[in-house]
Amino acid sequence: MNIIINKSQTGNYNTDLYNLLNNIPDNILYNQEHRLRPPLGIYSVSTIRVFNAFEKVLALLKNKDSKIDEIATEHGELLDSLMAYIDDGYLMIKCFFPASSVKKNIPFAHNWLKAVDNNVKEIIEDYQKDIFEHRDILAKIVNKIKHNHARYCHIEASTIFGKIRGFYIEGVNEKGVIIPELDIHPIYNNIYTSISYNKDIKERLVDFYIISKLLENVIHRIVKTKYNITLTPTQCNYAQDDKVLKILKDCESLPNLYFSDEYEKEIPQIKVDSNSNVIELRSSAYKSFKNKFVRPTSYKIRTIMTADGVSNSWALPYFGK
Repeated sequence: MNIIINKSQTGNYNTDLYNLLNNIPDNILYNQEHRLRPPLGIYSVSTIRVFNAFEKVLALLKNKDSKIDEIATEHGELLDSLMAYIDDGYLMIKCFFPASSVKKNIPFAHNWLKAVDNNVKEIIEDYQKDIFEHRDILAKIVNKIKHNHARYCHIEASTIFGKIRGFYIEGVNEKGVIIPELDIHPIYNNIYTSISYNKDIKERLVDFYIISKLLENVIHRIVKTKYNITLTPTQCNYAQDDKVLKILKDCESLPNLYFSDEYEKEIPQIKVDSNSNVIELRSSAYKSFKNKFVRPTSYKIRTIMTADGVSNSWALPYFGK
């Protein structure tokens, strides 16, 4: 899926979901019964955190003197904020149903929604299928760190075209060797791999807009099915629009310089046309754009490992399996 933002039509550089939530009739909302903010309130609080996280990590990546720990901390906050935003999406949807719709005490909103009725269950399951490719790696990284003792490691490569900074998540194989987690970093040409910030930050931003669009579609579908109302997004301003535009521009300006395996993958593309106020976000870059990439033939790799005083075997990205 690709996203086009046209400020002359929407009034802002925020998501189309933001415009939709600005035009929700109060009489179809039950957020107070669930002790929740209205959907627009949930969205606003959640996305302020997301935009702040993008702003901070991009500022650090632009500064060549940024410390590794600072980048890791702010990147981790970005990933956490995006996961929280996905969870908050289900709470936004929940606001469209009376609390009495489900008699059981079901704590997680996505499961509560599936219990409303079969029609709603189908809509939610369709949504989960649609966002899977945009959530999968993000969720694996966050959950591995939080629930499986995985560790976040810095890696950087020096090339004739410039430096590439990135990360990998540590795992452990069946022999006790510390390796890049294979669920996140698949083997490429018989070597372990990692993720560059140049690719990851662009991917996270494009996926944020795509997930928002898919959530907007769900809300359209829910409201039409339950209330026979066709919602219309309203053109509106966004108070922090300058910040959002700067994030989009800073993300676009990240170098198209990647680790060797990443050139074989889909590379996101962000095109900002300041003259027309139109921005295009593509999960897969135009072929003509990718053909212009410079590709290093050699890399000088430096990485930082997490010592534990017990383990004595490590397998490192790009050093051979």
